[in-house]
Amino acid sequence: MNITAFVFGSTGDVFPFIVLGKELKRRGHNYAVATFDEFRNDVERAGLTYKYVEGNMQFMMSTLLTERKGDKKTDGLNGLKQVLMKHKNLYRDIKNACEGTELIIYMQFGALAYHFAEKYHIPCIRTFVYPSDPTRQYSVLGKVMPRNTFKCELGYRIGALCMNIASIETVNEWRKRLGLRKWHYLSSYKKINREQILTLYQYSSYLAPRDLKWKSHIHITGPWIESKEKCYKPDPNLLHFLQNGEEPIYIGFGSMMYSKMPQLQKAILEALKHTGQRAILSSWSKTGEENTNEKIYYVDYIPFQWLFKHVKAVVHHGGSGTTHLGVRMGKPTLVIAFGADQLFWGTQIEMLNLGPAPLNVQTGEIKTDILIERFEALKEEKYKVNALKIGKLMEKDGGVREACDIIESNYK
Repeated sequence: MNITAFVFGSTGDVFPFIVLGKELKRRGHNYAVATFDEFRNDVERAGLTYKYVEGNMQFMMSTLLTERKGDKKTDGLNGLKQVLMKHKNLYRDIKNACEGTELIIYMQFGALAYHFAEKYHIPCIRTFVYPSDPTRQYSVLGKVMPRNTFKCELGYRIGALCMNIASIETVNEWRKRLGLRKWHYLSSYKKINREQILTLYQYSSYLAPRDLKWKSHIHITGPWIESKEKCYKPDPNLLHFLQNGEEPIYIGFGSMMYSKMPQLQKAILEALKHTGQRAILSSWSKTGEENTNEKIYYVDYIPFQWLFKHVKAVVHHGGSGTTHLGVRMGKPTLVIAFGADQLFWGTQIEMLNLGPAPLNVQTGEIKTDILIERFEALKEEKYKVNALKIGKLMEKDGGVREACDIIESNYK
């Protein structure tokens, strides 16, 4: 098949689709990734076809996630509106990317490709990194709509409504050009031409068990991560740091954008100094304090599958991929969430006793004293025991292999 994946987001969003594509290509399919230009080299290095889509990860992430609070220009639904208004060539780029495609795979905002799939009768697969179909088992809005309540299930429908409200002007402009009927606030991306859309959840059922009420078109495959550790030769200075002292904790926030990152980093450094813990800090903004604490080592990108073997706990933003790797390697976890699915995964970590309660930068609760308490809590033996137990179970996840099997069994 000629398959195109549409994914607009962060590095953590895009890379699982590259991993999926490598396996589908190995099985004989032609696979392309339609995404922002900054990921072109990553896609092509993997031997896959790149398709250009106008946009920028930094603008999108800062607009939709961490810069919303208190900013009238991007508050709430206006964030998505602003992204769509800024990138006027999305229609052209998505339409071009659909040419010659026999199967479309999309995640989250990549659902914009749905309308072209409807027009050109191209089958679709929707994917997510956290539960996105109505359920009372999980809450997308955290404590605002508690689990196991009608409000909780309603939250999913409200979320779908909000996306339609934010995008309906652009979507209906596109649908008019495509000759399709008008899209409404209650229109759904779950069916196309009256058929249920195959749904793949790229997370582990050991971290978020399946809702038994979900229908058979919904599958939980396990995370889409590389099965083999990449060849990596560490810096001698890093090896020296790791070999001369107790195991450090890892702290890093991936590609998150946050206007108050310097203040957050300062609070973390103060908490580490107070607890006396050794730490590896990844992709850290320069603060001038890099050489003042010999118990801290600064790194840029290092493959997590190598690094996490050498730390005793992990502190991160709660992205699905990082969360799964940390637990899979038996590491207690603290999530400091910036938005999207991150607070959900932080809550799962807490509920499964894999780490202390998550923190949320949007609430302004990231203070030194709270970080000290959380860093000390990471030392509790129960978190390590449970992480090792669930990490062992996660080895059973099919991941990319299972996802490809499902795709091939449904589409020939």
